[in-house]
Amino acid sequence: VETQGLSGKEATSMFFAGDTGTIAGGFVAGSLSDFAKGRRLLVASLFSILLIPLLLSFPYFFRSEDDDSNDISLNPSNLLFTVLLGSIGFCLMGPKTLTGIAAREVVHPEASGTAGGLLGLLGQTGAALAGAPLGKVIDGEGWVAGMRLVFLDVVGYALIFIFLAVSEQSRRS
Repeated sequence: VETQGLSGKEATSMFFAGDTGTIAGGFVAGSLSDFAKGRRLLVASLFSILLIPLLLSFPYFFRSEDDDSNDISLNPSNLLFTVLLGSIGFCLMGPKTLTGIAAREVVHPEASGTAGGLLGLLGQTGAALAGAPLGKVIDGEGWVAGMRLVFLDVVGYALIFIFLAVSEQSRRS
């Protein structure tokens, strides 16, 4: 907030947009996967692919503390940045929602709760462990470097979802 020169109210609005996007993304992803006859991984792949250009544009919104030339910043309006955060939240929540549903569908019905719990445990553990290394990168190299790492992560999971969607389609055929 300090490096971007945002007020508390502006920052709150931006994060609210991101959270609202996640709610909408979960509903839309679930509806689309139902419409696609249960092809959860296909829809998760599409959401992941849509997320890539959004993350590529993200670093252009950051002002550098020690760079007066603003080479890395287009400094667009706060409204545009708010829309970007909402769109990123929308595309992030779709695959997260569908992963839990897909995990429950591929196991025996009696193991559905265990599959969901294990997936939740792994997801929460990963989120907890990712914070410290990402924070060190951001503290040492800046937000743009941190966003590059997040971008590489998203490309990796998009490729995994695409691979799984293709294998799911071949099993259906």
